[in-house]
Amino acid sequence: SKMIGEFDNPHRITLSPIWELPFGKGRRFSTDSAALNRVIGGWQISAIYIYQTGAAVWLSSVLHTGLSPKLDSPAIDKWFNLDSMKILPPFTARRNPYMWNDLRTATQNNWDIAILKKTALRPERLSLQFRAEFINAFNHPWFGSPNVNPAAASYGQVLSQANSPREIQLAMKLSF
Repeated sequence: SKMIGEFDNPHRITLSPIWELPFGKGRRFSTDSAALNRVIGGWQISAIYIYQTGAAVWLSSVLHTGLSPKLDSPAIDKWFNLDSMKILPPFTARRNPYMWNDLRTATQNNWDIAILKKTALRPERLSLQFRAEFINAFNHPWFGSPNVNPAAASYGQVLSQANSPREIQLAMKLSF
């Protein structure tokens, strides 16, 4: 396994689309009813999408056996090849790096989505905006680092989550 830096994330994609829905007065889908146009108009959907390969895992003082820690199908109860590390004997100098390229945390795959409704109360003077924001909208867990201490009962297991479960925020803003 080759040594890498602390902030090495080889792949990252970030997208931030915004879509103003084509409904209401002055839009593609409009009606003759002012009240209906007020209800269906002014809607917007926005999102932030992040896909990123996992960060390198910090290694404790272990003895590298020469085997790669990488598994084709890591699972939270066995994140890496347990035979890749052994307990470092007392009075033995550490010879392996602090991080390996083949041992990383889980990939981040996250969507944050917002739905907004802007209503003009007095055109060009007073408007009201309602927002519904969904942080981690699809409730995907992003697992934390595995335990890399060969002496621990949970060696090789992931016991934490690095992100929060879905959060929903509602907000109202008056602009004047």
